[in-house]
Amino acid sequence: MDSRSLASVTDMADIQPRYGMDTARLTRLTNLGKRDLVLLLETVNHSLSIRTEQEFRELILSLERVLPMEGVVSIMSKLAPGSNPEKAAHIINIGYPDEWLKLYLDNQYAAIDPIIRNHIGQFKPQIWSQTFKKNTTPAEKAFVDQAREFNLDEGLTLGHVCRRTSVASLLSFQGHQIVSHPRHVAVLEYLTPYLHNSLATLSLAPPTLNPRLSGREREILQWVMMGKTNWEISVILNISERTVKFHMQNAMGKLGASTRAHLVAIAAKEGLIEL
Repeated sequence: MDSRSLASVTDMADIQPRYGMDTARLTRLTNLGKRDLVLLLETVNHSLSIRTEQEFRELILSLERVLPMEGVVSIMSKLAPGSNPEKAAHIINIGYPDEWLKLYLDNQYAAIDPIIRNHIGQFKPQIWSQTFKKNTTPAEKAFVDQAREFNLDEGLTLGHVCRRTSVASLLSFQGHQIVSHPRHVAVLEYLTPYLHNSLATLSLAPPTLNPRLSGREREILQWVMMGKTNWEISVILNISERTVKFHMQNAMGKLGASTRAHLVAIAAKEGLIEL
């Protein structure tokens, strides 16, 4: 994806066929202008080449051009049996108070942090204040009160889990402004699987891909990358739409992808399809 192709993006309808992005998620971004859409595509493209922690930091900081950023912390960990995070985790702090992180780790607050508990259970966007309202135990209430002393009373947490490898990510964005508009949440929700992949390359326990896709799976992915629907691919290849879906699901399972766009991004990064 070069600068000329990015610069030629004119609207939402132009993005899906160019980059294989799934329409359902793109419709949540209808409030974005052309400049924001170009930045979104640049971020996805950049995420595929992340190899160092510094590059990941720069990627996150680049979002300041389109999102109200304060502090961000990312965590990558392998889930133990029972969906609990193992102690070994890769943590990257981008603007969180160092004193708070030390306090958090020293006191093992992950065991009582309601954000962590809810995150592990669903891996969906979480607005902190909504989760904090559900606190019931004295320990949870004391934790939230202490977080407020560090201006950590509001924010947004997202993440992704690869069910095949049990490698999970958490990204927490501090501040009231990040949850002030549904647009901010939609942008980060769309980017989360790609940021997860970037973190996986830096993690102590990165996922091991099985890139041995069949010839038919590669062929179908090539058409998906060109923006074709399952029905269109079935007509082109003279197979049933059900067969197309079957091969897509197999490919997603092999590469640990969560969406069509995520699948195309991983396949392109691993050199499994031609751009």
